[in-house]
Amino acid sequence: MLGAGIPAEDREKLSVAVSTDGLYWRRLFKKPTLTNFSRDASVIRHGQEYVTVYTDAFNRTNATFGLARSTNLVDWRATNVTLAGPAMSNAPNNTWAPEWFVEEGRYYVMVRSSQQNAGFTIFPNYAPPGIGYLECLDPGTWTNWTEFTPITDLEPTYENDPFLIKVGETYHLFTDHFNYPGGPAVLHRQSTAGPFTGYGPPVNIATNFANAPAYIASGLNRASPWEGQFVLPLGGARYRLYFQAMWHDASFCIDSHDGMQTWDNSTMQWLSYDGLPAYGHGSMLRIPYDDFLVPAITAAKLPDNSVQDVQAALAPYVAALSQDNRIVGQSDVIREPGKYGLYTAAQFTEIRTAVQTDVTGNPTNYGLYTPQMITDMNLGGVMLQKTGSNAMVNLQLQTTTSLSATFTNYGEPVGIEVNLPGDKHFLRIRALGPQ
Repeated sequence: MLGAGIPAEDREKLSVAVSTDGLYWRRLFKKPTLTNFSRDASVIRHGQEYVTVYTDAFNRTNATFGLARSTNLVDWRATNVTLAGPAMSNAPNNTWAPEWFVEEGRYYVMVRSSQQNAGFTIFPNYAPPGIGYLECLDPGTWTNWTEFTPITDLEPTYENDPFLIKVGETYHLFTDHFNYPGGPAVLHRQSTAGPFTGYGPPVNIATNFANAPAYIASGLNRASPWEGQFVLPLGGARYRLYFQAMWHDASFCIDSHDGMQTWDNSTMQWLSYDGLPAYGHGSMLRIPYDDFLVPAITAAKLPDNSVQDVQAALAPYVAALSQDNRIVGQSDVIREPGKYGLYTAAQFTEIRTAVQTDVTGNPTNYGLYTPQMITDMNLGGVMLQKTGSNAMVNLQLQTTTSLSATFTNYGEPVGIEVNLPGDKHFLRIRALGPQ
């Protein structure tokens, strides 16, 4: 995102910023790292590469979007993808806002294309065929693409900046509409038929954005159109929608707590970028802390980025890393305990069962009493069994010729049935002298 006050030579180029909360951003590099014209970037991670698609020209005839690859977010290999197919039979006036959508190993780019339309002269950038998609047939090489296919469910003249996210079996498609009835809009459609078909009428979710306290406090012109929408899952039913005020150097975000069905105006925030108001149509990519340090180290080697600069940019990440290290470590250990010389849950269960069997089978080996020893010490429990109100006490006379010798049974056991109504009784047997 480009903020107010960014030098003109840095605009329309790809800059990399970092954030730990998605609200306050700091540039990781002092200058843009992709320096050719590169607006509206959308970025994904494919293997060890970052791959971005972007608008590679604007307000001039073209039928392409840019594609660039990097392993460190600094050194990019850039090329172009040309739109082809029947929908591109007329000379294109503009192509912009490419957006990745990845599903089950298939890589699609949604993009907006406009062609000269006789008689449509007020906004020459806004014309059919509108928003469509194409699929990359060689992911990793990124040179072989299908034809551009318009999405017929969408309005082809004014609808722009597609963003698609799938939740469960439902596809959620967001676009903006420059000339929507009732004012500029961010539109939300849903489909279960597929990513590029089956969408019904949209819902205008930007109807009350201008009434949000954060937008009113910004002092900006409340009539500004919205565009550049991007949705970030926050976990559970929480989502965050990012968008920009088209006629101002300002970008905002707003949260949903019910699975993108409604958006809470009280959560809207004006985004900050290096302490300045943020602006731009970009995208976000979650990078784990351990992976993130790789491009950070690369940044420290750049001639215009000192180690101190990079450390300052990384400070929020380092702080969060130290706080989350225990949690991250626990997750790693739980996932791969053998890697750390620890037992798995299954191994613990197996060991516990084996130990229980060993102890109960040989209690004296562990200095424990056998059931018979317990019986000898405590008349009751094991020996005393009650059925209904009656209990049977079994007595066994034992004898020995010396107290140092083992007692042996003498005669047959004698059973005495005792009536014990109720739930609680204490019994005692006394040895009496000759009667």
